[in-house]
Amino acid sequence: MKHFYLDKYSYLDSPVHRIRPVIKIVASFAFLIYVIISPEKWWNYSIGFLGLLFLIFISKIPFSFVVKRTMVILPFLILVIIFIPFFNENGIKIAGLTFIKSFLSIITLILLTSTTKFSELLRALSSLGVPRIIILILSFMYRYFFVLVDELEKMLRAVKLRSFKNNRFKTFSILANIVGVLFIRSYERSERVYNAMSMRGFDGEIKKL
Repeated sequence: MKHFYLDKYSYLDSPVHRIRPVIKIVASFAFLIYVIISPEKWWNYSIGFLGLLFLIFISKIPFSFVVKRTMVILPFLILVIIFIPFFNENGIKIAGLTFIKSFLSIITLILLTSTTKFSELLRALSSLGVPRIIILILSFMYRYFFVLVDELEKMLRAVKLRSFKNNRFKTFSILANIVGVLFIRSYERSERVYNAMSMRGFDGEIKKL
């Protein structure tokens, strides 16, 4: 199975990679706050965007990688903002600002996760006082995300091998069934993992061997 790792390029050597994870996290969130509360001036966002492009360039992360990861998230963002104009007088302006700010936030988080190993990112979050339950949730999400991807790939391969024909109505129906089955399997797997960890005396803390 071919997986899409969040920290695929975290092992590169660049000035951005060598920055301590805690500093990168604090700087990233400070930038996000700046983007959210900054005056509605186009040059504010332009400066932020150019700064992100510069950091991506010196971090040696391929621009194509950043674009692909951004394109994965953009459809969900667009699906949300297209309804804003229907509920506000200045809906088009608000939708545009929401898109720009969200776009910059997405690139910031991509840069952070792509230049920091996920294990180091979790340790840095822990040192910043993030609750342990959130750290555990993030670690389990990262671990079992790939398991769910495997499940999804198996189901899609099964559909393809059964000579699935490209019919729009049937396509939506089958995709809906796949999502439902994936949800059920995810729930069942979470129950099995929870029971297994409880039987092994897990007390909410991962101990180093």
